[in-house]
Order: sequence, then C-alpha cells, then structure tokens
Amino acid sequence: MKFRFASSDKEYELPTTTSTIPQSEFMEMLYTFIFKGKDPTCSFEIINLTEIKTFNCETDVPVVKKGYAKLFQKPNKMEMTKQEIKKPKKRWRSRSPVKRKKRVRRWRSRSPKRNRWR
Repeated sequence: MKFRFASSDKEYELPTTTSTIPQSEFMEMLYTFIFKGKDPTCSFEIINLTEIKTFNCETDVPVVKKGYAKLFQKPNKMEMTKQEIKKPKKRWRSRSPVKRKKRVRRWRSRSPKRNRWR
C-alpha cells in the first residue's frame, strides 16, 4: 500500500497482505513503519479520508499530515507566590538644624595698586 505526506510528492510503500485496510489498522502500521516501536514524536492525520474509512491497497493513496500541537502540550507551570518580607518599623527622628553654608572666597589676582604693603 502506498501513502504520501501532505508536504511531499514522494510516495512511500507500506508492506500489506490484504487488499483493503481500515483506518485504525493503517494508522497502527504507519506508526510502526515510521517510529519502529519507539515513542512517537508527532501525531498523524489523514487528509483525504472517505466516509467508508477503509483504503483499497491497490488504488488508494492516503495523504498523511503531521500534527505536533496535540502531542507536545506544555505542562502546567506552578504559580510563584511572593513571600512578604517583614521590614523593621521606621522610628521618627527629629531633623537636625539646617547648616549655613560658608562663603567660599575664590582666589583672585590683585591689581598692583592694591598689592602694596601697608
């Protein structure tokens, strides 16, 4: 029986012994053919599925679509809670008086007349 992926034109061959296969058996064969007994890393969905849900192995070529969203669901994260930090109570303190700033004199060169000795 032949099948192909939706994103490719290449057809793959599944070894079968019967002429018709139901959908459930085809999906089991597909998982064992691709993953070879290991845990699947994606899920498959058949796009061109008819109402009969059986495939004729000689004429039908099912188109398979890969689905990643259903298999890889993120686990629920734990909510982080903030711990309240106990701060020590602030005590009232009186303010110290405002200090006056001293006038800072800058150095200036004096004129020769003022520079006399008195």
